[in-house]
Amino acid sequence: MTAKTLITILCLSTSLILTPGTQAEEKEHKIEQWLSQKLDTATSTAEMCEALYEAAEMWDKQMNASYKYLMGKLNAEDKASLLKSQRAWLAFRDAERKTHGIVIRREFGTNTRISIADLYCQMIKSRAQKLAFYESKFRELNGEETE
Repeated sequence: MTAKTLITILCLSTSLILTPGTQAEEKEHKIEQWLSQKLDTATSTAEMCEALYEAAEMWDKQMNASYKYLMGKLNAEDKASLLKSQRAWLAFRDAERKTHGIVIRREFGTNTRISIADLYCQMIKSRAQKLAFYESKFRELNGEETE
């Protein structure tokens, strides 16, 4: 099994575990399209990691936009709940990344960097999609246009 095959399998398996799929997602998100193109043309571990971290930044911007929208619209009690949830998620994200690195380092050797970058990207993607879903439902319930 080549390193590229191993990396592809690893990335896909992490995506399946961490990303909630919905039948409503008919086409691939623009960030995923961009990332797929970058990973397809990457010629080194460093390029793959760079692409994954750039995608994570894009997902983070989307997550923050949804979070900001919700915090601007929710009542005080619901804002407190979202804030508590987001802080807990951030703590989980950081702890999971560290644990993943400890465990994966033993199994994947030099591909550890790609695995950690992929996990990080997939965790942020998952949270961004969840907050975007909350935003969409909030907009729908309040008769606002969805983006």
